[in-house]
Amino acid sequence: MSILKDDINYSALNFNKNVSKQLDDICKPLENRNISTFAYFRFYEDGRYLYLCNDIPWVEHCLMHVQDNDTSLGQQINRVPQDGYHCYLWPTIQQDELLTALYNHNIWHGLSIFRQLPDSVELWGFAGTKEDINLPNLFVDDIELLKDYTTYFNQKANHLINPSDKSKFAIYKNHQPLLSEFEDIHHLKQLNEFIQRTNHNKHPIVTLGGKEIILSKRENECLLQLAFRKTSKEIANELKISEKTADQYIKNAKQKLACDTRSELIETFKKSALDWFK
Repeated sequence: MSILKDDINYSALNFNKNVSKQLDDICKPLENRNISTFAYFRFYEDGRYLYLCNDIPWVEHCLMHVQDNDTSLGQQINRVPQDGYHCYLWPTIQQDELLTALYNHNIWHGLSIFRQLPDSVELWGFAGTKEDINLPNLFVDDIELLKDYTTYFNQKANHLINPSDKSKFAIYKNHQPLLSEFEDIHHLKQLNEFIQRTNHNKHPIVTLGGKEIILSKRENECLLQLAFRKTSKEIANELKISEKTADQYIKNAKQKLACDTRSELIETFKKSALDWFK
């Protein structure tokens, strides 16, 4: 797994830890039904997903070790109707790595409820322990109540599941982002943190002609900010340098990379930046 994807998933893990008390409060209505584990997913086609769960050890395992969504649970996404719910009782046999891991964390007898959204698929997961053998029957009897709970949860947790904050998102390890996903996957804050921890000037920029060029750390920092559509003045403020100095770094980078325009410079930088984290 790339360094950047590690950072993204650790950020999602920290988000879960920080809101665990709020999530526990929202899950209290489930306690009387022997539902000990609750999870909320929102899956996107580009490999990102928003994940909340009241079992933090499981969250950590899921975010750090689940490679992709090609599992018995993930495959149910293809069965979700455009208008309505799709309900799936988990099999009791350990037929794939995900179910085996769930059972090893004593998360058993689960039910997943899916719903299609215009840009994603939502999932609400309910489960008990190995001893709760009657839970699947209760799920069948209470399926309408559980659907009502999904509405209740989304209302109460609206501030937690709002997708506008990209730091909440995780990404599957085996997913390779497309260039058009640069702004979403390579979040500015996470990239800045990456730069601070590494010798960023050691990473080459590949020109359109295929030549590898090593820029200075400041030149790379300016290009990173430029790639996120910052003006020279904004770049100067961010890096605490003068606007004239920022322009000079950008001019130097253009000359070294043989780019005629800032747009060409940005695209050249993006292509190389995506390769850094593979």
